[in-house]
Amino acid sequence: LFPYTTLFRSGAATVVTGMVAGWWPLVLAGGILVGAVAIAHSVSLGAQMRGGLPARFAPLVRFYVAAGLSLVVGVTLGVIMAQASIPASVHDRLFPAHIGFNLLGWVGFTVVGTFILLWPTVLGTRASDTANGTARSALMLLCGGMLIYGLFCLTALRAGVAAAVVVYAAGLVLVLVEAFAQARR
Repeated sequence: LFPYTTLFRSGAATVVTGMVAGWWPLVLAGGILVGAVAIAHSVSLGAQMRGGLPARFAPLVRFYVAAGLSLVVGVTLGVIMAQASIPASVHDRLFPAHIGFNLLGWVGFTVVGTFILLWPTVLGTRASDTANGTARSALMLLCGGMLIYGLFCLTALRAGVAAAVVVYAAGLVLVLVEAFAQARR
């Protein structure tokens, strides 16, 4: 974990330095480093899921892999936006997609996945038999909503963006319904 953390922080600091200095090649270099770390981390987690991690962690790992891949997309969009030469209309379409993939994808998937795994622990109980199925369904809805959101942001079709948010919210609702059912038991 240490090399990932150090490389990620170095990449993020490089991006910030490049943004403050107004030097896009530095933003690009930092973005590549952050994206590479996210890809390496996602691949590493995927490999561990197939091999050594206990089955009870599988739903969480899937969420973390999806979060890492969302970060790659978000960083890519951010690096493109940092170019001074892109038209304002393109920047305006990239910005909500960039925020969405970073906030709803990278952070959101991580939080929801962690919640699914830790909620039964907080309750002092075992995960229900339906928890894994719910986690898979929720992840599919969250990822689908995120992808639809990104595509419709890039095409500037607001009705599609709203529909994507509904799909994403449906994934959250599945998780919350399962959480309330576990709390009742």
